[in-house]
Amino acid sequence: MSKKAELSFIFLILLFTLVIYLPILNGFFQNDEWAAFARFFVDDQSLPAIIKRSLIDRGHFVPLYEITYRLLIKVFGLGYAYYAVISIILHLVVVFLVFVFSKKIFKGDTFLAYATTILFAVNAAGHQATTWPLIDINTHGAVVFSLLSLLFILGGHTILSLFSLVISLLFKEITLGFLVFLPILYIVFRLINYLLPRDTIYTVVTDSTSKFDILKNLLGFPVKAVYETIFPPRLLLLISHKASALLPESLTGLSGTTAFDIFSERISLPVIGILIVSTLIFIFLKNKKKNLASEVFLIGLFFVILRAFLCDFK
Repeated sequence: MSKKAELSFIFLILLFTLVIYLPILNGFFQNDEWAAFARFFVDDQSLPAIIKRSLIDRGHFVPLYEITYRLLIKVFGLGYAYYAVISIILHLVVVFLVFVFSKKIFKGDTFLAYATTILFAVNAAGHQATTWPLIDINTHGAVVFSLLSLLFILGGHTILSLFSLVISLLFKEITLGFLVFLPILYIVFRLINYLLPRDTIYTVVTDSTSKFDILKNLLGFPVKAVYETIFPPRLLLLISHKASALLPESLTGLSGTTAFDIFSERISLPVIGILIVSTLIFIFLKNKKKNLASEVFLIGLFFVILRAFLCDFK
């Protein structure tokens, strides 16, 4: 594909994304946005005070966000539409960087790069971030510079990559958490609770939870995330009900009863999910030596499992 055609396609994707997000211009501030305005008008706005607050914040480490959102309020005041426009522009920047990154990962396969970009542009996570004007500055800033960091490291520019990573972390520390600490904390947390269950006040694992259930969840959440990412949960539930209907009623209970629903959700659904994951593993092994399939599978699986870690902590 020529460079001109490639640019035309990515322009169409960005235009499509813009049209999808234009309705947020008719939105309004709520919840955290008003809290941000309150901090701006009430707190000490000197630079040392801002930096101090960002360092002792119990929620996130966001010093660059603390500075950026205050500058934006000074410029735009309470004009919602201005923040919505900035949010859309930042999302379009992220979408473009996702395309560039995808193209490198997929070794120039523009079809896969376009497909990835379109899915990212309109998915639920990106929509939630972009429709949260002002507050989204930290997430968008972190994502933009983390993608730049990845692109720089792929291009062999180590210093620029580290610099971009630091900026990303200063917008929001989630970059480091996703790539390093979150999986480690997840495993350590699970193993500690498996070996030493504690009081219900301090942990989500209670004394009444069997070690088998804890171990099952430890191994099961990533698998569940894989098949629920590929297929909508409602579709999986429908398939599990159809599969349960083929089994003896003495095993599943009467169709339409609570017992039948419980069997479908707790037995049929996980079995179908395991079959889906097993099929993916088979495809991966079969295509292991072929060009791209194995790499695409591993990269996709990596991000899906990270999603599972995050959902489990929630």
